[in-house]
Amino acid sequence: MEKEITGKYVISGDTIISTDEFDFNLTKKVPGVYEVIRIIDGVPLFFEKHMGRFASSAKLLGFDLKISDSSILSAIDRLVDKNSTPTGNIKIVINDFEKHSRKIYAFFIKHRYPTPDEISEGVPVILFNAERNNPNAKSTDLSIRNKINEAIKANNAYEALLVDKNNEITEGSKSNVFFLKANKIFTTPVETVLPGITREYVIDICKSLKLDLSESALRVCDIMEMDGLFLTGTSPQVLPISRVNNTSFGSAKSEIIKNIRIHYERIVNEYISSFNRR
Repeated sequence: MEKEITGKYVISGDTIISTDEFDFNLTKKVPGVYEVIRIIDGVPLFFEKHMGRFASSAKLLGFDLKISDSSILSAIDRLVDKNSTPTGNIKIVINDFEKHSRKIYAFFIKHRYPTPDEISEGVPVILFNAERNNPNAKSTDLSIRNKINEAIKANNAYEALLVDKNNEITEGSKSNVFFLKANKIFTTPVETVLPGITREYVIDICKSLKLDLSESALRVCDIMEMDGLFLTGTSPQVLPISRVNNTSFGSAKSEIIKNIRIHYERIVNEYISSFNRR
């Protein structure tokens, strides 16, 4: 498996150690939960919402997190400072739930931000038959992750859209997905997908733009009728899809999708400028 950690230093509990000395297997213990937070100009984007989902993921697995938000924020700040890296993605892992005292593992990971061309033209995705056991939780049990990544790489795709046993498209392997038909937006119900933070903001944006929004699953055959599709997530933010397998879409030309992205970028900028560490 390709090493995901980048940066020279890692947070392991209360200690900062070099990446070369860190035992990556410590982060793979199950049950465990994780969050990936995007750092922009030293600010952990939507930190409070990530912490809420962190606690929710642990609760869904039957555990209390027992680590304060301030402790996690301190670990992020120390990691950013030690690595001199104010921009990137940080993964935070908490496991060893059977122990009273739990460690925070935090480290920079490889990220794949879309290029300007990908934003303006859209990205190709593939369909992949798979279901996550506990879709609402960000669990360290990622048994199908390697197979999905291999399929994405083999097909030179940006992402894979997961298809369940009912032949319904649920979400991306690391993102959520939205569909556009005329002025109506569709996305899979939150009960069956990871409740993405970007997804939540995009739903609010759609409502503010008076778009007709339906949280309902679409089958693979339904997407042929769509005018466009787009991904949402920590790295892609709001990203149009140009192709699903061999079927092309004009998503990047949609003024509705462009407008949603513009509104989301405005929210990001406002959050960064107003973030308070108190």
